[in-house]
Amino acid sequence: MKYNLYIMKTSTWTQLAFCLLSSVFYACNSSHVYYLDATSGSDQNNGTSPRSAWQSIEALKQISLQPGDKILLKKGETFPGILEVTGKGTYTHPIIIDAYGEGNQKPCIAGNDTSMYAVRIFNSDYFTIQNLEISNTGKERKAGRTGLKVECTDYGISHNIRINNLTIRDVNGSLVKEEGGGSGILIVNRGDSIRSRFDSLTIENCHILRCERNAMIWSGYYDRKNWYSNKHTIVRNNVIEKVPGDGIVPIGCDSTLIEYNLMCDSPDILPMTEAAAGIWPWSCDNTIIQYNEVWGHKAPWDAQGFDSDYNCQNTLIQYNYSHDNYGGMVLICNSGNAGDYSCGNIGSIVRYNISIGD
Repeated sequence: MKYNLYIMKTSTWTQLAFCLLSSVFYACNSSHVYYLDATSGSDQNNGTSPRSAWQSIEALKQISLQPGDKILLKKGETFPGILEVTGKGTYTHPIIIDAYGEGNQKPCIAGNDTSMYAVRIFNSDYFTIQNLEISNTGKERKAGRTGLKVECTDYGISHNIRINNLTIRDVNGSLVKEEGGGSGILIVNRGDSIRSRFDSLTIENCHILRCERNAMIWSGYYDRKNWYSNKHTIVRNNVIEKVPGDGIVPIGCDSTLIEYNLMCDSPDILPMTEAAAGIWPWSCDNTIIQYNEVWGHKAPWDAQGFDSDYNCQNTLIQYNYSHDNYGGMVLICNSGNAGDYSCGNIGSIVRYNISIGD
């Protein structure tokens, strides 16, 4: 009887192991690579090889991305329009958007005249976008315009989104914050039916150039009465150049690491009503800002290199280099009239920084 029970248990575990291995094998062999070539491709092709590449990003609307899938855009080509993607990869089989081909010129996705974004990643997991250029220039400034929008809405937890080695340039949003501003990268988490947030989102090795009003900014749960913070965000080794407003502004985040970034040469074009600064959290806990450089910030108000702002706990600003900013090195602030959404400004530490000519 004991022997038969052992056989039954062994058989059950063997079947389970076989099912798991089969699932892994299926995932490895069911993924696809899709190629886009704006010059030599055709949307009548099947898109599954460089010789049968699609021509436009519109062709991607016919596919549903699966774990391990890749979308590859040919280097040196420009793809006009808007790329909107949703994909749920896995830890071992992420979904990847990348470049292919010869040369050093990144493929460029260029938004149209009225587009609010050129690329949007929506409700996704284990998703990497890298080695591309993104532009979004309209005939006139448009409030809220961005280059890359990463959004998590009524979804739950979006895991491991990685933004790597992108060039995001020439986004002409509004210069006025209260109108909606504009940005190179916009991170949005929200939800009416399902509270949603990002876990382990990484932005690294990117170049943000001539984006208005801001470089990268978040829109999330800032209210302490409805607190649902993004977790374990990393912003590392990015260059922000000729951006007139705010550089890196996490909002509604916990345990964010911001390090080895450069913000420089902000143009003096903001209206006299506008306040902006280089790198600063708002409604965040446990933010570390270290080994960054900010120089040449020229906002009419504030214009510091660094800031620990409203509704923040345990902000650490250390080992940074600030120079030639109109407003000084650092701002620490909170309002007595902020309301009950804010806990105040608690536990900020500023140490071991260098300020020259601020």
